[in-house]
Amino acid sequence: MISPKTPKKIPTPSSDLVAQLKQLGLVLTADSLDDLVARAATGRWSPRQLLEEIARSETEAAARRSLERRLALAKLDRFKPLAEFEWNWPKKIDRPLIERALTLDFLSRGRNLILCGTAGLGKTMIAKNIAHAAILAGHRPVPHRLGPAGRPRPRFARRAASQVPFLRPPHLAGARRGGLSGL
Repeated sequence: MISPKTPKKIPTPSSDLVAQLKQLGLVLTADSLDDLVARAATGRWSPRQLLEEIARSETEAAARRSLERRLALAKLDRFKPLAEFEWNWPKKIDRPLIERALTLDFLSRGRNLILCGTAGLGKTMIAKNIAHAAILAGHRPVPHRLGPAGRPRPRFARRAASQVPFLRPPHLAGARRGGLSGL
């Protein structure tokens, strides 16, 4: 018989269960299994509540990992937010058009956006802001490298052919002569 003063031990999950959860792709649940079991026991969760919590937390973790992967693929590095852009320099800039581009409506219509101008006017900063907005909206970036005539470089031409399906909306692609644009 158990005396009333003896604390009940919460069984620790076996390493087999943790391995099985990881094999199923439930990495977050596997890593925080002790905490999850303790919260469920303390809160007296029903089996359905426990499953709902697992599904919610795993879905959030998958969305976070997906965003992190897309941001890493884009190679945007650090950039100045458009809120800090000097709209009085350059003197001729279509601010409503740039702000409309940030809504990403051109992607859903399958249209292209081309930023033209001389060096130092903020084209790259605007492009990075649009790319960042697209990534946050769930789009996938595909960087390209162009040669001197604006054509894909030979060693990238074969790879670009295999990426053709990714160039259609809702995906975002960008290019810059002489190097990766970060889009």
